[in-house]
Amino acid sequence: MYKAIIFDMDGILINSEPAWESAKFEAMKKWNIALKQQDADATIGIRVEDIARLWQVKFQLPSCETQRIEQEITNLAINEINTSGQPLDGVLDVLNQLKQSPLSIALASSSSLLIIDAVLDKLRIRNFFKVINSANQLEYGKPHPQVYLDTAHKLDLLSSQCIAIEDSVNGVIAAKAAQMTTIAIPPASLHDDPRYSIADGLLTSLLEVPEWLMQQDSDFYF
Repeated sequence: MYKAIIFDMDGILINSEPAWESAKFEAMKKWNIALKQQDADATIGIRVEDIARLWQVKFQLPSCETQRIEQEITNLAINEINTSGQPLDGVLDVLNQLKQSPLSIALASSSSLLIIDAVLDKLRIRNFFKVINSANQLEYGKPHPQVYLDTAHKLDLLSSQCIAIEDSVNGVIAAKAAQMTTIAIPPASLHDDPRYSIADGLLTSLLEVPEWLMQQDSDFYF
């Protein structure tokens, strides 16, 4: 039934949310803006270019500053990833197990290719992925399903043949809108958030994915 598994990156493969949060707060200080926590939280899972547009309008900055906001956040996040980025628990084990399965492995991230490259090189996991896709290169970002639909197309598969793994509500909405079977692995603090109820599977760790797959399809063995 399933032919591919598609990973989100931030919060699934790497604990990059602290890096992103720090980058958002530090970047906006350059415009003397004291960002509020709810502003940072509301943009989790959203493309940095969309964050930049949102905040340029919200904080009434000149439109020419939009690209600078994007660049500042991106550069700060990359520096943090290069300095202290680590794979989340189970990433290497699960990727190695999936590599032995009939599933193709792909990546569909809201991050730019600069960020994706930094993460894949830091974690040394690039070789696991048949397709690497950035919503930053597309017209729409998550929660729009375009990045998932485009990834399925690059895999030459139907959306119904793909499983998506997400940590954010925006990502889950995007994957479900693409009509993919969706596994949610939210942060522990959000595990009881009812918005994740639309996911087909709600797990606490990436390490639970192989067992979940075997429960869905007896053809999977790890």
